[in-house]
Amino acid sequence: MNMKDYLRISAILLSIALGVACKKPTAGIYVSQDDPGKYLELKRDGSFYLGTMREGLSGRYEVDGQLISLRFEGGRTLRGRLERDTFVEYGGSTYARRSAPPPASTAENEAAAVFSLRTIHTAEAV
Repeated sequence: MNMKDYLRISAILLSIALGVACKKPTAGIYVSQDDPGKYLELKRDGSFYLGTMREGLSGRYEVDGQLISLRFEGGRTLRGRLERDTFVEYGGSTYARRSAPPPASTAENEAAAVFSLRTIHTAEAV
């Protein structure tokens, strides 16, 4: 290899490194600013979950620059844009990026525990 080949390879590696460093990953958890119990999780595999710890909807998402399209399993599409660490839904709701989903409220935890106990009790009776 001569110096020209080394420079060409170095330029390619540098452009790849800069491209990776400039891209901000969209995958992550975004918590609703209006309702802290509601969140949007964008997964690296292109799937998403939108709802609370107890119930929600899922589907696939696509990213085109700052535009994010959430395609629900039923066929409906919700669109929004990513502004820094915030997902802004075109309906007006905003979701701020967090490292983990919001904790379930005490009421949600108690309701889930009662449901689980009823399910176990019913299963044992049958």
